[in-house]
This record gives sequence, C-alpha cells and structure tokens, in this order.
Amino acid sequence: MLRKFIGAIAMVIVIGLSSQIGKLGGRKAVDEVSRQTLSVSQVEAYILKLDNNDIFLTIKKHFPEDYDLLVRDFQQLIKSSQSNKAARYGGAQIVSKLRRKYAPYIVKAPDEDLQVYLSNYISLVENIYEHETALNCTQFVAMGPQSLNPDIASKYSKQLSQSGAIAFEAMSAGYNASSHSYEPASDDDWNAVIENAIELGLNEEHGEILDSQDYSNPELCPAMIAFYKGFTTQNSDSAKRVRAEVALILAGG
Repeated sequence: MLRKFIGAIAMVIVIGLSSQIGKLGGRKAVDEVSRQTLSVSQVEAYILKLDNNDIFLTIKKHFPEDYDLLVRDFQQLIKSSQSNKAARYGGAQIVSKLRRKYAPYIVKAPDEDLQVYLSNYISLVENIYEHETALNCTQFVAMGPQSLNPDIASKYSKQLSQSGAIAFEAMSAGYNASSHSYEPASDDDWNAVIENAIELGLNEEHGEILDSQDYSNPELCPAMIAFYKGFTTQNSDSAKRVRAEVALILAGG
C-alpha cells in the first residue's frame, strides 16, 4: 500500500516545473519575437534567463544531446502554443519524457546521491507544512503546486526547480556508474524502515492515514513526512534498498 501511495505522489516535482516552463510561451516572448521566426538560439536564451533554471542547466551539463533536442522541442512548442496553459502542459510533458528515459538508471546511483534526492524532496514538503496549512501541504503532496494559491506556490518555485535538478543529477550518477544496482526492496526491508519510522514518531494513526490515501485529510502530510524519515535517516542495507526503490518510483512516475 505504501508503494502505491508513493506512486500517487510521483508527479509533484514534475508538475512544479510547469510554472517556469509556461513562461517560455508567455506574452513577453511572443511580443519580443514572432513565434514563427523564433530561432533555437533565442529559445535557449529564454530558457537560460528564467529565474529558476536549475533543471535546464543540469540537463545541459549531464545530457547535452538531449538538451539540444529539448530546446528544439520547446521551439516547436512555443510556435504552436496558443496560451501559457498550453505551454505549461506541453513543456511539462517534454521534461517528463526525458526524465522517464533516464529514470531506470537511478537505481545505479550511489546511495549518497539518493539520500540527497529524497532528503531534498522531504525538505520541500516539510517547508510547506511548516509555513502553510496542513491541508495546503496535503494537497501539494497529492496534486502538486497547481493546488496552491499562486502567491503561495511562487514561494517554492526555486526549491521545486532545484528538486528537478537534483533528480537529474542522481540519474546522471546512475547512468555513468558501474553495473552496480540495488536489489529490489523486500518486505523485510520495508518492515525495517517502518520500524525505524515508528521509533522516530510514526504511529498507528499515521499508518491508517497513509493506507487510506485520503487527499482531503490534512493529516496526510505529517504522516507522509513521518514515514519518509524511516528510510532517509538510516544507513542500513534495508534503508538503501528502500531508498533506491522509492527514488525509482518518484523519478519514473
């Protein structure tokens, strides 16, 4: 059930990129240069001028050939999109396709990279839980930043972009690693990290909330945070295998 729950929230980081992607097809870009004459170099210039462009810089650094194709895809998207909403959706699909291409390699990444990736994600969720309402946090976990008031979502755009960049860093580390990869997490592995989470504060009520997957329940967010700490704070072999499985679910979702 917990595996299913993690899969349900896998789109959060990807959806979060869309607010930045949408700016590529916005009115400012259309006013400055005609859509039909927009060159690849001009599109790249817009990308690199975005406030939160961490993910694009990371893709350019580690996957240069894919980055060139991504820029060309954005060129066609900007030419054909009739609204910011269409650009956001199309842009998110372009990045998601690239992410899914390299997601399988994340299980070969060193555990240190997986720890950074997952710890960054849970830090983002904790940040929202600390500064917004518990229901805001639960809705963010379930549906991504579009569930938040635009003024609230804008507070976390930098951290969302960084999360996407860290995901590609981890995938690159796995792509360039040796043949090593983690064995699938067993039931015993999951039980071990759950026991650790219980020691750190996960309780029976949290478990029931996670099992219910009730995204209208404001207590889902703190329950998820408590569960994640079970495998982000432990360095056992069980925790490493669970980290690899969760990272793959999140990156490949």
